[in-house]
Amino acid sequence: MPLEGWSVSSRQLGDGIKQAALLALVRTHLENGELAKARSAADDFSLLYPLDGSSAAAREIRGLLDDCLLKEGAAALRAGRLQAAVDAYDHWLHARAAGVSPASGTLDLPTAKVRLQLLGALP
Repeated sequence: MPLEGWSVSSRQLGDGIKQAALLALVRTHLENGELAKARSAADDFSLLYPLDGSSAAAREIRGLLDDCLLKEGAAALRAGRLQAAVDAYDHWLHARAAGVSPASGTLDLPTAKVRLQLLGALP
């Protein structure tokens, strides 16, 4: 339902409910092992809230998807499916491109760890 014409507080409340619903949808899909559907719900969130990437819901969605990609990469690496591991780690690194500090050029610890795991998965 469009929130145009509503008061500011009513619009904010409505947006909060929509964000919570999308976050719950992402969680549900991940719990059911439906990564593609979870990514689709996350894409819906970024389309609806393109300038709200720093909101708590947006950060949590990114964190859930990041964790899922890392788990996929680790499982693929353990199973010897090197291309699948490379793909998962590569996707994670692209999604976390902001993990490099522009001022210092240093990597945060999770990014450095994933890069090392990616190197281990390369043939």
